[in-house]
Amino acid sequence: MTVAKSETRDRRARRTRKAIDEAFLSLMRQKGFERITVGEVAERADINRATFYLHYVDKYDWMNAYVDGLFEELAEEMGRPDVPIDELQQSQTLERLFAHLDRHFDTYALLLSNGGGDLLQRRLKPMILTLMREMPATDQLQASPLETEFMAQLIASSAAGLIVWWVQNNRPISAHQVAGALMKVHRFVTTMKPDGDGDASIMEDEHVINR
Repeated sequence: MTVAKSETRDRRARRTRKAIDEAFLSLMRQKGFERITVGEVAERADINRATFYLHYVDKYDWMNAYVDGLFEELAEEMGRPDVPIDELQQSQTLERLFAHLDRHFDTYALLLSNGGGDLLQRRLKPMILTLMREMPATDQLQASPLETEFMAQLIASSAAGLIVWWVQNNRPISAHQVAGALMKVHRFVTTMKPDGDGDASIMEDEHVINR
């Protein structure tokens, strides 16, 4: 196959996937994801069922692929620094995350209203967790590597849930405000000081936990 033919086939495949995307989103607004059939998607996209199955196993495969595409775009916009980032860079990265969510708000809201909440949280948490891990520890924080990971997991899980809540509740505060709120949470958690004489840790001793 020549390069020209390969490029033509790639363009045709992209057009077909775009038509399928638009058909799904349109039908989701009308009747909800669970009630959509592949036949309806094929008809709306002006393709046959066999063509649909050349691209996706079923409608759930399409949903996963579509969300993957959104998060690939988000990852590119957020960037991946090669070195630990400071608080300003972390704040700017969160701003880019929420700018993306704001720009695609209708799509994310539609996905959430069609049972996509768990899927979105599963995609969001690893991205935020990576961001938390890249943030250097503050001088005030005296924590072991296990405690640092514990806090990163806590913040990432909370942030993913907060983002879903923010979208589901039609952006009750601005993207800038919610990014700022997440930074405050991060700052609060990572500047906690040990209790008493400084020997206590965020995670209690094993004999205390197992009481």
